[in-house]
Amino acid sequence: MKRLFLLFFSALLCTAVSAYSFEVDGICYNITSSSDMTVEVTYQGLSYNSYSGSVVIPEKVTYNSKEYSVTSIGEYAFHGCSSLTSVTIPNSVTCIGNYAFKNCPGMNSVTIPNSVTSIGNDAFFGCSSLTSVVIPNSVTSIGGRAFHNCNNLNAIYIEDLSAWCNIKFSSFNSNPTNYANHLYLNGEEITNLVIPSDVTSIGDYAFFGCSSLTSVTIPNSVTSIGNRAFYECSRMTAVHITNLSAWCNIKFSGNESNPTRYAHHLYLHGEEITDLVIPDDISSIGWYAFEGCSGITSVTIPNSVISIGERAFSGCSGLKTMRLEDGESTLTLPDNFSNTIDSLYLGRNIAVKSSYFNTGENKLSVLSIGKYVVSLDDKMFNECKNIAKIISYATEPPVAYPLTFTTDIYGKATLSVLGESMEKYRNADVWKKFSKIEEIDNNPNATDQCAAPVITYADGKLQFACETAGAEYMYTLTASDAKSSFAKSAGSVDLTACYDITAYAVAEGYKNSEQVTATLYWINGSDVSTNINQTEMRGVMAACSGGIITVSGLTDGETVMFYDANGALLYTGTAQSGTISYAPSASGVIIVKIGKTSIKVVK
Repeated sequence: MKRLFLLFFSALLCTAVSAYSFEVDGICYNITSSSDMTVEVTYQGLSYNSYSGSVVIPEKVTYNSKEYSVTSIGEYAFHGCSSLTSVTIPNSVTCIGNYAFKNCPGMNSVTIPNSVTSIGNDAFFGCSSLTSVVIPNSVTSIGGRAFHNCNNLNAIYIEDLSAWCNIKFSSFNSNPTNYANHLYLNGEEITNLVIPSDVTSIGDYAFFGCSSLTSVTIPNSVTSIGNRAFYECSRMTAVHITNLSAWCNIKFSGNESNPTRYAHHLYLHGEEITDLVIPDDISSIGWYAFEGCSGITSVTIPNSVISIGERAFSGCSGLKTMRLEDGESTLTLPDNFSNTIDSLYLGRNIAVKSSYFNTGENKLSVLSIGKYVVSLDDKMFNECKNIAKIISYATEPPVAYPLTFTTDIYGKATLSVLGESMEKYRNADVWKKFSKIEEIDNNPNATDQCAAPVITYADGKLQFACETAGAEYMYTLTASDAKSSFAKSAGSVDLTACYDITAYAVAEGYKNSEQVTATLYWINGSDVSTNINQTEMRGVMAACSGGIITVSGLTDGETVMFYDANGALLYTGTAQSGTISYAPSASGVIIVKIGKTSIKVVK
């Protein structure tokens, strides 16, 4: 509180305008505090100001046998000094006032010390000879149009990126990068921007106009990104993240805050996200979360998500397929959710505004309805004139309204339903209007649960398998040297580190499988007391599913022993095809011993 008060007080002093108190060595000063013995540099006269050449402002000045500290450059101090070429500001100065150097076209050099915390409105307005500016780490705010009409400005130099992200720019024309377009960190131009991990908020206009940026990496620590923070970063083509859950929770302050609006491509752990799977620890997808991500072609939204913010998928021109997973909760969607989707799986009820799909530009052609859907909003698909097929897995026809669908659909779209529900749809309001109603062929029983996956490890890769045909695998990897990673796999994942693994399987028409767990360990191969040649370090994985413990990553013929928590031997066996399995009769901690290495598994 004390520091805030002092900054506020010094800001008030910077804005004071009065006739000068005294002049020393050609520089005019106003006394700002007789008790603190402080002064500000001020103008010579409101109608004229004749400072010229190189001006060096001292840290202290003596007047009437009293010594004063120079703590600020006052308003209009050097305003209109056309012959001024350079100014050196001492470390005693904490603020530069409004219009302090406005319209000094000959000034080509100014040194801003680390003591300065703020640059006022129009501070360097019209300093057309300036080519570069060094912004010290101490600066916390820059006023409006501070560098406006600095037409030759082409480089901004900083030494602390975290400090830069936290500067308060009062408007878009406060940031000198708006004019210079090039930002340098410790002498190197920033092209691939990596936000430091101690940054929690990227301020308004932080990188406005940095046209040299080609990519940005946003750490998990960032919880908010300010308005137009990356506006006019015209060369940016990639946004990199390492945690999708953290990204979904970022608060974007406006529709021009998200860098994906300009880059169009979002990367997770170096791989571009095309098939987006929202993690199941997310309950709400924030406003503008994936705005402009044209590289995304499909989205899967788990039943944990109950709301999606405005324009979360706006501008995702490549998005064609969306799946809202089965669940009994209601999902709230914003207006104009997406008009590029041609295939939608609606796994549960949604609460929407009237214009959800009510747009003539919508390309929806295949609509699938899950068993938990009990109603469809009035006018929900009224403007979707391209629907050619509606597939409903709901045994009871969902409540629909006369304007839920456009009347053109009833004659051209095919309604496919479960055989047991055929007559119900033929007699239900709205649904009976469809002239083509057919039974679904080979439809999986939507009440069944997908089989749990079996996880094994071999040749540096995880392998997933499942008894349910067509299953895909949602997995989370957690390592001591890495954050959690949630992703989808068709069955194989490259690994280069130790991981704890959780996974479940999904398949069309099935409930998600139960979650299974596994742990990948690195063990010393030379500790294995067999005649089998081993590499110095190798990966061995222990997994537990359905009460069966499976150890993989072994060598054929390798001996493995299983003990209970009290050290009693339960089972000894040898690996075949790189794996060995054992089903303990009781639950609890099981110790698996491979050579001299012991692994703890909880059944």
